Parts: sequence; structure tokens; C-alpha cells
Amino acid sequence: MIDSVLMTVPDRLDECRRTLESVRNAGFDPTVIIDVDGAGPYPMFRRALLAALSNASHVAVFQDDIRLSTGCRDYVLQSMEEVGVLGVFSLFTSGRNHTEAVTSRFVWRMGWHAVRMPTRADGAQAYVFPVEFARLFLEVAPHPERRAQVDHWVGVFCRDHSIPYFVHVPSLCLHALPHHSTLADAGTRECRQCRSWVVSVDPWFEEAVDDG
Repeated sequence: MIDSVLMTVPDRLDECRRTLESVRNAGFDPTVIIDVDGAGPYPMFRRALLAALSNASHVAVFQDDIRLSTGCRDYVLQSMEEVGVLGVFSLFTSGRNHTEAVTSRFVWRMGWHAVRMPTRADGAQAYVFPVEFARLFLEVAPHPERRAQVDHWVGVFCRDHSIPYFVHVPSLCLHALPHHSTLADAGTRECRQCRSWVVSVDPWFEEAVDDG
């Protein structure tokens, strides 16, 4: 069983509706939580973990400006079972992590590979991980006073606890609003957008498209 949460803010509810449709088409049925008090993405991420913790074996957390590969839920869960380690599975793969896949020592069937932490933890658009990760993160989350940079702090946590951070090539997630950020500098395109993504996982990868 997987519990999933979609995070949004009051002024992006229209985009959230489009994202919610895509996430449901991917096979997830998320609870939507809204940052009505302006807490910021990092506190909201921890609230999402709290909202998802129940009897689930896995937790998924999504941001509100993404498109997921149709039908990817079962594939991701099957992949996690095959890999068989406690790790973060990011459905979003930045352009530079797409490149790193060529030289990674950790390559599995269908394109999963581990990237360096925390320097390559690009984007917190769509995470799936075992519930044990969520519980441990809530216990000892790094710098809980910070408001932003969820991806960076998840990367720091993974590094400090020797937890691998996996991405998929091609990406299973498209960042629909790559220039939007809570930071003054949203970062380079290679960090903010995928190089290619899979529109649907059925049939496998036949609809992989180049984002240009």
C-alpha cells in the first residue's frame, strides 16, 4: 500500500488541478495539502510526511507543477522491490543526472541509477520511498528551521545516513513550470528540467520524448 500527498499553495490551484489529473493517471490517489500559512516548501514536505504516515508501506510526495508518466506507479513499486534497499526514488531526473547515468556504477534494468549526494539531488518534484525513510526523516530532519530547498536537505539527509538517491533515465516526471521557484535564483536548466521523459510506461518507453 502507498500513501501519497500533493503539496500546493493557494495561488496555484489551477495548475494543481492539472497536476492532480496527471498524478491520478499515473496510478496515485493523493491527498492535497495547501500551504495556507506560507510556511514554505520544506516545512510543507515534513507536513506531507506526517499526513501520509499510516499503515502504508510506501510514501509518495508530489509538488504541484508536474506531469507524471501515465501508469508509472506499479512500475516504480516493482522497481523498488527489485532494488531491495532503503532509498529515495526520485521520479524527476534533471538534465545533468541524465548525463551521469552513462558513468554510474549503480545501474539497474530500465534505467534506475544512484546519484551523488547532496550535489545531484536536483528537484523534489516527485519522491517515492519506503515508509521507514519517512519516519527516520521526521525524527532527524536536517535544519528544520529552513523554509526552502527540499531537494538539498533530502540529499544531505541521504548522505549523512548512507541512503541512496535513485533517479530514472529517461525521467518519469516532467517539470511543468521549471522557472518557478521559492528562491530568487531558480538554478540552471540542467538542474530544473529533464532531458527527456516517458509520456507513458505502457508500452515501455515507446513514447519517450525529447524535451528539447
